[in-house]
Amino acid sequence: FLAVANAIANDPNKGAGKYYKQTENITLTTKNVSSKDAYYIPNFKGIYDGNAKSITYSMNVSLPANDRGSYVYIGLFDTLESGIIKNLIIRNSSITITTTENANTVNNQEWYTGFVGGLMLRNSSVANCRIEQSYIDASDLHDKMKNATYMHIAGVIGHLKGGSLYEVSFSYPPTVERPFALKGVSCVGGLVGKLDGTDTRYPRIIEKCLFRGSLYVERASESPGVCNVCGIVGRTQNAAITTDRISNCYVDAPKIMSGASRADEAAAAGITIAPTNGSMNIYHCYVNVGTMSVQENTGICYPIAGRAKNSFNPAHRCEYSAA
Repeated sequence: FLAVANAIANDPNKGAGKYYKQTENITLTTKNVSSKDAYYIPNFKGIYDGNAKSITYSMNVSLPANDRGSYVYIGLFDTLESGIIKNLIIRNSSITITTTENANTVNNQEWYTGFVGGLMLRNSSVANCRIEQSYIDASDLHDKMKNATYMHIAGVIGHLKGGSLYEVSFSYPPTVERPFALKGVSCVGGLVGKLDGTDTRYPRIIEKCLFRGSLYVERASESPGVCNVCGIVGRTQNAAITTDRISNCYVDAPKIMSGASRADEAAAAGITIAPTNGSMNIYHCYVNVGTMSVQENTGICYPIAGRAKNSFNPAHRCEYSAA
């Protein structure tokens, strides 16, 4: 796998027009890296067929203060650029994110983390894939993130700007040792951290997908900003009612919780939250949540979808969905 990853990294076309098929289960050694190098394959443009085989990997990611003002993508693939990932199982994997910096220095940056990839662009797709018994833990950052810093964490894709997730599942039943499958700062989504509809040329579709597990988000007590946690997409922004949709998805979450925060956009939802603008279709979805809470005293909880508390724009169009 590492030889193929290196070949793709050195390919000027990043695998475009090529088909890669996994033939055996793969276990990678633990990777201790800075956030800028927290991936195995960059800018993938080809087709990767997991062939129903599994990949197991662990990354311990350190966030340095000198990366401010940029976007960082963390996952097996850092970016899918019209890339296709199918029939892949990611199992018994983990991503742990820490920093030695304090709240005064870790600032003005956006990180996107997902087990499959950090970013999806254009006509990329993730189909018939499963993430099992895997967790992401960024709880070390709770008191160290400040102001315009955003950490988006999700089970599959950190930042969805174009493409589709089809028949993708994430499953991590809570344990005493680890009650939350995804634990982060600012924005946590069961499958996608942020769905961004800025590029109107490409739709964003999440269909026939499953999230099963518990979610937790928290933000530094002195830090205003987004603090969202949702069963499918942590944060929906600039989505288009004509092109973007979440349909036929199921969320089974014992807990969806936002911890103590001074955030001015604190909210939790079964499917997704739109902090500012944009609306999308949510069809035929079902949510089963044991406990949903926002400890910040003016935050809001939504069974399906809604807005953060400081926004009065129309919410998403939800039809034939239940919680």
